[in-house]
Amino acid sequence: MKEMKIFVSTLCLFLVGCVSYLDQAEVAQLAILSGDYETLSSVALAETEQSRNESLLWQMEAGAALRAQGKIKESVVSFERVESALRAEEERADFSVSEEVVGAFSNEYAQAYRPKPVDRIFASTYQLLNWIELGDFARARVAVTRLRFVQEKWGNREIYLSASAKTGNEAAVEKASQEGQTKLALDQIEQDLSTYGVASTYDDAFSHWLQGMFLMHTAREASDYERARKEFLAAAQLNPECSVIQADRADCEKLIQGKSLERLVYVVVEKGHAPEWYEQRVDFPAFLISDRVSFVSVALPAIRPAKPDYSLALNLDDKGLSLSPVSRPEALVAQHFAASFSTIKTRAVVSAVTKTASAYAINKATEQREQRRQDNESRWLRVIGQIGAGVYTVASTQADLRHWRSLPARFSLARLTAPSGSKISVVGRPEVSCILPEGKVLLVSVKSSSEYSPVTLRCTVLIP
Repeated sequence: MKEMKIFVSTLCLFLVGCVSYLDQAEVAQLAILSGDYETLSSVALAETEQSRNESLLWQMEAGAALRAQGKIKESVVSFERVESALRAEEERADFSVSEEVVGAFSNEYAQAYRPKPVDRIFASTYQLLNWIELGDFARARVAVTRLRFVQEKWGNREIYLSASAKTGNEAAVEKASQEGQTKLALDQIEQDLSTYGVASTYDDAFSHWLQGMFLMHTAREASDYERARKEFLAAAQLNPECSVIQADRADCEKLIQGKSLERLVYVVVEKGHAPEWYEQRVDFPAFLISDRVSFVSVALPAIRPAKPDYSLALNLDDKGLSLSPVSRPEALVAQHFAASFSTIKTRAVVSAVTKTASAYAINKATEQREQRRQDNESRWLRVIGQIGAGVYTVASTQADLRHWRSLPARFSLARLTAPSGSKISVVGRPEVSCILPEGKVLLVSVKSSSEYSPVTLRCTVLIP
């Protein structure tokens, strides 16, 4: 009976953990959709203290929400905690990049959240933006080094195509994946993924451009211009259509030749939010893997665009301002997920088979005990065992849908030579505007999380 009490206690703790995160995540999602970053940061900061398994995830939500409110110093604190945790993890002797990628997409709610590659890239990107806006260029240079490291480790899509050690079950799972209803359910996941064009060029140009822009305008020696040139080149290779990248790349060449630049105003627009994660239940013919289980119901994570893209237009004085798309974090998520999906699927099926077989063993053992003893305790033990094993099997095969919800879907850029006194405003929302101040290099930050949510806009002088 002691073992059953331990089992039931563990089951209760597991279920409470699932419900707690999902409840708070719904509150956070509503705040994101309504552009209520104050509520989002309050919820996220509270959860960083109360939630053990999702503390890192809530820190990222808090950092982004504080940034959206213009609370840059507070945002720095949140992202510093995130990066400290990530650095400590990366210094482990057994740390594996490829294993972390697959683990991030095949985890369970009962385990601590494992950051996805896009989390690492954009936590470092936001921190660099924070230090640039605060004018602390010494710390910004440290942030450039960190971002460069993260991109080298997690910015190569080929890493994920050979993501983890083989388990020996891949062939059986792939064969099972072609069976009738199983294939239809899996095709739905593939169809949603295809909307992102996941076979396209790896889309992380914004982070490269940001490093190049910072190094170009704060260069202390010739080598800084060369580093900036390399970042612009990397960004241009990822997104050759972005006019801002091409213009900055040309300006960098001018500076290398000893020429000077005119006043510049950069506009960075964040739009939308992260993909919608959902659970797709798929029935697999498990007899291809185990002779003890015929079929298992597997909960697989899946993603699709949260909302259709929408228009967000800006004016410079009374004329339309041209924005150039530069990066799609939502597409990064899709590419990482697609590259890891085969391994995610195999792990989920093998795990479900193991849990189903274990539940069968528990039921069989309690049934045999009842037959031997014929007492009330054994009857109750059998009932509790059957219910508990069934609930645990279903609950523990939930897909892990935890993710950085407020991460923008898209980044766009504009580059202007507008004089001080010019006005930048959001079309249709004249109250959201700023008058450009004096300064050699300015940065205007615009954020919109959904079509009808409030838009935030602020201007920072980078170089007086």
